Amino acid sequence: MNKIPGISIRKKLIMIIMAVSVTGLLLSAFAFISFINYRAGKNLRQHSLAEAVLIADRSSAALLFDDSGLAQANLDALRLNPAVTGACMYDGKGAVFAVYGAYGGAEKCPPWKAGRGESSGKDRLLIFEPVLAEGGQIGSVFIATSLKELISAKRDVLLTSCAIILLLSILVFYISTRLEGLISRPLIHLTKTARLVASRKNYDIHAEKSSQDEIGELVDAFNEMLDTIRAKDEENKKLNAELEERVLMRTAQLELANKEMEAFSYSVSHDLRAPLRHISGFVALLVSRFGPALPEKGMRYLKIIEDSVRQMGILIDELLQFSRSGRVEMKKSAVDMNAIFQEALAPLRGETSGREVEWEIGRFPRVFCDGVLVKQVWANLLGNAVKFSPARGKKPK
Repeated sequence: MNKIPGISIRKKLIMIIMAVSVTGLLLSAFAFISFINYRAGKNLRQHSLAEAVLIADRSSAALLFDDSGLAQANLDALRLNPAVTGACMYDGKGAVFAVYGAYGGAEKCPPWKAGRGESSGKDRLLIFEPVLAEGGQIGSVFIATSLKELISAKRDVLLTSCAIILLLSILVFYISTRLEGLISRPLIHLTKTARLVASRKNYDIHAEKSSQDEIGELVDAFNEMLDTIRAKDEENKKLNAELEERVLMRTAQLELANKEMEAFSYSVSHDLRAPLRHISGFVALLVSRFGPALPEKGMRYLKIIEDSVRQMGILIDELLQFSRSGRVEMKKSAVDMNAIFQEALAPLRGETSGREVEWEIGRFPRVFCDGVLVKQVWANLLGNAVKFSPARGKKPK
C-alpha cells in the first residue's frame, strides 16, 4: 500500500476486501476444479476398467470354444458407451480374435500384452484386461476410451467456475462498497474536521463520535488533543497580553528615562558651560591686559587653565552626543572604513600639530554599518588616545 499513497482510504479498503475475497475465490475454485477433475478421471478409469473386466469375463467361453461370433457380440455391446472408440480381443497366442469400432477399419490393434495394464494417450485411455479360465490366461481384451468428453467436462467446469468467480467478485465489490463506509466515513469526517480546525484556527470545533471501537477511541483522542491545544492557546494569548503590557510599560519607562536623561544633559551642558565661559573669559582678559607683566610661570598656569577649559568643553560636547546617540535611528550600508577613519582623524591632526605624534594606519575592509555612528566611535577612540597620551617623554604612536 505504500507504493500507492495517493489512493484514498475508501479505495484502499475496497482493494483490500476485493484482494482477499478474490484470492479466496480463486483458491477455492482451484481446489474445486482439481477435485472435480480428479473425480471425473477416476470415475472414467473405474468405469472403463469395469467394462473391460465384464467383457473379459463374458469372453472366456468364446475363446475356449473358438466362437468368434460370441466374442464379436461381446465387443459390440460396448456401443452402449459412446466414449469407447474401439476394442480388440486376443486369443492365448496374441492373435487378434475380434475387433470393434475404429479397429475394425484402417486402424490396427496394438500389440498384445500379457496381464493387466493401462495407459493414457493424448486423447484416449487404453486398458488391457486378461481373459482367465482354468487358472490361466487364455486371451486379453483391449478397450480404448476417448477422453474428449472428460476434457470437455473439465473445460465446462473451468468456464463455469470462472463465471461464478466473476459473479461473486461483482457481488463482493458491491458489498464492499457498502461496508467500507463503516471505516472510511468516520476517518473522512475526522480528516475534514482536522482541516477545518487548521484553516480556521478554531479549537472549539470537535469531531463527532459514531462508534465505540478503535475509531471511536481515535475521535476521543483527537477531541482531547483539541481541548489541550485550546487550553495552551488561551494560556499563550494570556501570556502574550501580559508580555505586551509589560513591554508597553517598559517602553514608557524607557521613554521617560530618555526624556529625563535629555533634560539632564541639557541642564548639565547649560550649568557647566556658564562657569567655563566665565573662566575662559577671565583668562583671556588676564592674558590680554596683564600678559606682558606676568612671569613665564604665570603664563604657563594660564595656558593650563585655558587648555583645561577647552578640554572640559569637549567633554561636555561628547556627553551631549552620547545622550543623543541612543535616539538616532541606525542607517546601515556598505561603507569604506578607510575613508571613515580618515574623516575622524582629520580634526585631530590639527589639534596635534604642535606635538610629535606618529600615526601608523593599516588597511580596513568594507563594513556594513551606520557610517555616522562608526565615525563618532572612531573620533572618540582617537580623541581619547591623543588626549590621554603624555605630552612629554616618549613620542606617542
